[in-house]
Amino acid sequence: MAYPGRRGEESEDVIRKQPRIGAEEYFQSVRKVTESENTKQDKRVKNVLNDAQEKKRQIVSLTIKRNLFQQFFLSSVWKRSKAKVAISRNILAMGGVFF
Repeated sequence: MAYPGRRGEESEDVIRKQPRIGAEEYFQSVRKVTESENTKQDKRVKNVLNDAQEKKRQIVSLTIKRNLFQQFFLSSVWKRSKAKVAISRNILAMGGVFF
């Protein structure tokens, strides 16, 4: 028998007044909590995956841009060096005067 006023115990009147739920209601409430936790976790996982995919897209686009820039830069340097060689050959043919 529980004594009112003792720490951690309730009086029998308070215990009797509390509504009792059946096993089915209890399991439904547990199921709802579990489903809501699972959906929260699924959303977190989807957000992490979406962030990772976005970062991968950014890295790929930056890599493509870098490669295109390198190709353009190297081709323009090669063209300039080819032109310098042609000019220097012409100058040598004319008499060997350098800049």
